[in-house]
Amino acid sequence: MKNIYKIIGYSVIVFLLSDIIVTLWFVLNIGSSVPHITFNSIVYIFIHYGAVLSTPATISYLIIYALYKKVKIRWTLYLSALIILCCAFFLTAYIFIWYMTAGLLTNDLFVQ
Repeated sequence: MKNIYKIIGYSVIVFLLSDIIVTLWFVLNIGSSVPHITFNSIVYIFIHYGAVLSTPATISYLIIYALYKKVKIRWTLYLSALIILCCAFFLTAYIFIWYMTAGLLTNDLFVQ
């Protein structure tokens, strides 16, 4: 039971860390084209864009952690982790392209 709390804690840390990284990356890249960024805009980006784009990282962390506990052959573990990370990268890129395009076309997130 103690191990489940540890896994949940690490998953929350991975999720928040990747959410913060996505939010900072988005604000630094897109924020230069607007005159000022408000706190509400940052919170909106954090919730609507960061949470969606950090979900594949958290899921891939959980899958790799489960594989680490089950698989004893190292090269199989490394190969499967590489495959999982590549799939997570392509999934994140796909989500990024469609979600960001639709989100930026339908509303202006810097006007709050």
